[in-house]
Amino acid sequence: MTLRRSLRDGTGELHSRLDRLVERNGHFDSLEGYSRWLIAMHAFYGETALALSNLEADDIVDQQAWTARLCRLSADLTDLSATIPPPPAETDLEIHDEVDALGLLYVTEGASLGARLLVRRVRALGCSENYGARHLSAEARGNAAWQRISAIFEARELDSEASARLVSMSRRVFSLAAASLGDRHDDP
Repeated sequence: MTLRRSLRDGTGELHSRLDRLVERNGHFDSLEGYSRWLIAMHAFYGETALALSNLEADDIVDQQAWTARLCRLSADLTDLSATIPPPPAETDLEIHDEVDALGLLYVTEGASLGARLLVRRVRALGCSENYGARHLSAEARGNAAWQRISAIFEARELDSEASARLVSMSRRVFSLAAASLGDRHDDP
């Protein structure tokens, strides 16, 4: 079984739960709801960026891309007159090595696929790539990172312990995203 399939099988329910949470919270039904989603995503990406900041794996993690992502989220929040959350001082996500980083990136870079659907919804709210939807527009356009991560998943072979760690980290990151959106259901 490929790493990508193991990840999809091991995180499918969490991914579905996250999708249901976004719908239940009405994040794309109004500008107010969308602002709440942006605030949550800023907090989520801030925490994941902090977790990755000490990892020395430039071939996997593009720190400049993470900074640009947070800048786009901040600009969108400013457009919508929403408060930009402060950067996190700490995180419970511990990224020890490339396996942990890949588990995190499976979630964060895979989000570019969903962004294609969401960007249409925020356009209906009056946002664009120049106003309020910089982040989603860039994510929807730029799936190069996802392609790169997917290629790594297809090329790497991990032993069963490392594969289990990869899935476990992805599950933790999906749970962090859900918690950022207001879900308090803990999943180890």
